[in-house]
Amino acid sequence: MRRATAFSLIELLAAVLITAVLAMFGFGAYRSGLAAGDRARSASNLKVLILATQLYASENNGEFPKYRVDIRGQEKNGVRWWFGLEPWSSVGRGEGQREIEGESGPLGPYLG
Repeated sequence: MRRATAFSLIELLAAVLITAVLAMFGFGAYRSGLAAGDRARSASNLKVLILATQLYASENNGEFPKYRVDIRGQEKNGVRWWFGLEPWSSVGRGEGQREIEGESGPLGPYLG
């Protein structure tokens, strides 16, 4: 009698199924790791903003930066938000399309 030297169809399907289940768990762990990294980066960014705001307040008689100031007739014209300067050419654009100069805002010197 001749002995079979190849895998049977059932053995191949079982191997593929086990590999798929392991890949599914591995992908879930990978996505969880990415989410944890995003949360850690966001927490770090918030800590930096808090520290910059505290430094600004300590140098400005305990006052926080103003939320918005319209700047006209100066070297840089536009809207100075607490997070940066937005040139007049950018005002009114949709989110993600606006130009913001972060270093020109009140917190810029402390962030950078």
